[in-house]
Amino acid sequence: MSRFTPSRMAGLLIAGAMSMTAWFPAWAIDLRSETVVNRDKVTLGDLFDNIDKSTSGYGADQVIGAAPAPGKRGLYDAAYLMKLAEVYQLPWRPGSPFDRVVVTRASSLVPTEAIRAALVDALRPQLRLDRIDVELDNHGLQITVPETEDPPQLALDDLTLDSGRTRFNGTMVATVAGADPVRVVVTGRVSGIVRIPILTRSIPQNDVISASDVDWIDVRSDRLYGDILSSDSQLIGMQSRHQLAPNQPLHLYDVRPQIFVTKGSLVTLTIQTPFLSISTQGRAMEDGAKGQVIRLVNTTSNKSVEGTVTGLNVVAISPPGSIMTN
Repeated sequence: MSRFTPSRMAGLLIAGAMSMTAWFPAWAIDLRSETVVNRDKVTLGDLFDNIDKSTSGYGADQVIGAAPAPGKRGLYDAAYLMKLAEVYQLPWRPGSPFDRVVVTRASSLVPTEAIRAALVDALRPQLRLDRIDVELDNHGLQITVPETEDPPQLALDDLTLDSGRTRFNGTMVATVAGADPVRVVVTGRVSGIVRIPILTRSIPQNDVISASDVDWIDVRSDRLYGDILSSDSQLIGMQSRHQLAPNQPLHLYDVRPQIFVTKGSLVTLTIQTPFLSISTQGRAMEDGAKGQVIRLVNTTSNKSVEGTVTGLNVVAISPPGSIMTN
């Protein structure tokens, strides 16, 4: 004995309805295959064409249900459409069990950059920083909202920072006129932005860095570590301790003051008083940058002295009161 399942029953009803399609007059309404709506309701006119209100008592603007969510689709199959035709007395019956209407809700996308910008505006006052950067956990996050001519208004609810003030959690609310707000949870990291000097070219070891070698970049402060150089004055005129790569943050240990006197080199020793100026030769016992006090040996007297580097291989020593003997 065969059993009448709900699906089989629907099939029989559709088949019977199909056999009656020839009874409808030439003005019978037509079925749409797909339609796009930009409101939160679906009407008869979204599913059928040529609806005559004087015949059925219902117009094309008759609401029959809720529309899909923005950007989503809804499927109305032959059985459901036949039921609608019966309820609203429409002169239509399915021509095939595969008759259907696909309804798509029109939508707009709030791009990731707009979401990040809204987060920056909301977080900046809490962090008390002029420049910050936001990194979303969902790097491609977008918000789907109903289609509208005006851009959606974005706001943040329940925005909180962790104890380290580096992570945030909140709800982004996107609002368009005539529709319910769309709420999306947003999480991620936040950091201040600092401007640091970098090199525009590779600098060999012991080269002196000039102003034309220096440029600036913006970086997140949470990606910096150690004694990062933050001023071009810490670079220009300095000497590289080793080969330096371009476009990278630099540390204090990467550079040193330019060496004007090298250990073991012969230098000119000068003594200046209000009444006389004397120069002689000496040998450096250590490297020295300009303005640095170093130890030397007076090669004439073979005595040890201290002096201040004043130029390339030139060291000024104090009057005799400062001369030290072995």
